[in-house]
Amino acid sequence: MKKLRAATKITVLCTKQKVKEVEDILFKHLSTIGIRKYVCERTVLDRRIETVTTSFGDCRFKIVTHRDMTYAYPEYEDVKRIALDHDLSFNEVYSKLKSLESKRNNSND
Repeated sequence: MKKLRAATKITVLCTKQKVKEVEDILFKHLSTIGIRKYVCERTVLDRRIETVTTSFGDCRFKIVTHRDMTYAYPEYEDVKRIALDHDLSFNEVYSKLKSLESKRNNSND
């Protein structure tokens, strides 16, 4: 940063309607005298939710399609619930569910 001073970068995503409110908060609570702003666009893929019965019980999956490829992602809240119910880590449950769904999709081909 200027004159080799230490700095912290803060990134905020907000709607156009909230920009002034967010700026007011930053100026009020930080020592900054300037804010850089950039417009950000987002592309969102089509998706649907399917409930799949697994060895852990029911789990919702986001089914996402891009061109000719389909991907399945376990819903965060369901993974969290299963992890807590079965005393497993979030990552362990997520990986197992992804693997189960991948096998299920491959058997449907």
